[in-house]
Amino acid sequence: MPGLMTRLLRRIARVAGGRCATGLRGAEGAEPQQRDADIEERNRASGEAAADLEAFTFALSHDLRAPLRSMTGFAEILIDEHGAKLDAGAHALLDAIRANGIRMTRLIDDMVMLNRLGRGRMETRSVDLSAVAQEIIDGLRQQAPERHVDLSIQPGAIEPSEPRLIRIVLEHLLSNAWKFTSKKEKATIEFGFVREGNRTIYHVRDNGAGFDMSYVGKLFKPFQRLHSADEFEGNGIGLAMVARSLRKLGGRAWANSVIDRETTVFFSLTPGSRDDAAGVAAALGSGNE
Repeated sequence: MPGLMTRLLRRIARVAGGRCATGLRGAEGAEPQQRDADIEERNRASGEAAADLEAFTFALSHDLRAPLRSMTGFAEILIDEHGAKLDAGAHALLDAIRANGIRMTRLIDDMVMLNRLGRGRMETRSVDLSAVAQEIIDGLRQQAPERHVDLSIQPGAIEPSEPRLIRIVLEHLLSNAWKFTSKKEKATIEFGFVREGNRTIYHVRDNGAGFDMSYVGKLFKPFQRLHSADEFEGNGIGLAMVARSLRKLGGRAWANSVIDRETTVFFSLTPGSRDDAAGVAAALGSGNE
C-alpha cells in the first residue's frame, strides 16, 4: 500500500502542476493546439489519479479490515475464554485493543464512504426535506428514548434534489445536533428554512456545546475535530461528507456558533452569491460563510 499511496500523491501533484503550467501558458497567449494538448494531458493525469485513488480505497477497504478483524477477534477470545485468569489491568488493555480496533474499522468505513460519495448516478426528484428530517429525528429518539429534547421541524421544505445525498446531509447535521446537545439538561434542536425568490436556505440549529469560531475554517474538512474524543465520540468525517454531498448537489454549507450556547449550520442546494446567502442567514439569526 505505501507504493500505491506514493504513486497516487505523485499523480495528484502532476495534475496540480499541469493546471499551474496551463494557466501560465494561457496568460502568455499559448497557441490553441498547445492549450488542447495541455488539457488532454491534464485530463489523462486526472484519470490516472482517480484510478489510483480507487485502488487505494479498495486496499483500504479490504487489506486493512482483515488484520483489524483478527486483532479485535483475538482480544474477544482472550476475554471470553481466559478472562477468569486475567487481572483488572489485563482486562483494561484488552478492552482498549478491542475499542480501538472497532474505532479504526469505523474510520476506514468513513474514509471509503467519503471517497465514493456522489460517484453514483444522480437521480433528481422532489424531496420533502421536512419529512426526511422527521424520520431521522424519530430514529434518534428510538436510540435514546430517555432523552428529553425540544424539537422543531418546519414543514413544507420541498425541493428537487437527489434523495440519497440530501439524506446524508440531514443525517449528519441532525445527528451532530443530537450528539452535541447530549450534555444539556434542556436540549433544543431546530430544522427550518427561508425562501428568497427561487432559492432556499435551510438550517439546523441546536443549543449544544458550540465551537470556537476561530476554527470555523476546519469545520467541513475531513478528520478535523473541534472537540476531543473524550468529550464527544466521532471521527471528524461527518461534516466533510455534508460539504461533499452539497457540492455534488450544487450547493454549499456554512456555520455560526457560540461556545456552550448555540450552533447553526446553514446550507443551500442551489448556487447563489455570498451576499444573498449572508442576508438570508442574517434574517434567520446569524451566519458566517
